[in-house]
Amino acid sequence: MRRASGEPPQRGRVLALCLLVVLGLGLSFALVSCGGPDEPAPVEPLLGRRFPSVVGDTLAETRVRLPEESAGAPLLVVIAPALEAQEDADRFIVSLRTREVEFVETLVLPSLVTRLMQRYHNGELKESEPRDMWARIVPLYKDGAVLAEFLGQVEDETLAIVLVLDGEGVIRFSDDGGYDRETLEAAVGAYEAQQR
Repeated sequence: MRRASGEPPQRGRVLALCLLVVLGLGLSFALVSCGGPDEPAPVEPLLGRRFPSVVGDTLAETRVRLPEESAGAPLLVVIAPALEAQEDADRFIVSLRTREVEFVETLVLPSLVTRLMQRYHNGELKESEPRDMWARIVPLYKDGAVLAEFLGQVEDETLAIVLVLDGEGVIRFSDDGGYDRETLEAAVGAYEAQQR
């Protein structure tokens, strides 16, 4: 018996149906195994942990290693976890300029793009920052990844993080809610307590 010329053979239909079932199962398996976005790892509290050893060049082009640079003395560290937090971090350093406090601002810029454009970014930062602050501003390009991993999942990358380290580099004060007068005073108070 001959089939009409436009009608596919029965075996072809079965193969096409099997192929659709296999593709559907494969897609379902891929979606289930990949799932949605992974649950972020719980953020470990920073208090009591030692600040990681990181190396960077200040805008004044001096190489520094933190926290070793201030060994034996407390240090207030203002962190911009992303470029978007720099403005918030700058509010801290503007207020700290007139205080008797040792402090640095670090910008976490670990991506390959920012590393390749390091000279450009530093030039932009120099244009926006007062020259007397250049020695206190440490963009972290290569070691930015070390600090980012230490911080873990940051809730809002537009807000600065302020830490106070004791003379051993151990974090004695931590606040990730960005700049406000109350946080500034609490950080300075924690710094002064470490000097006693």
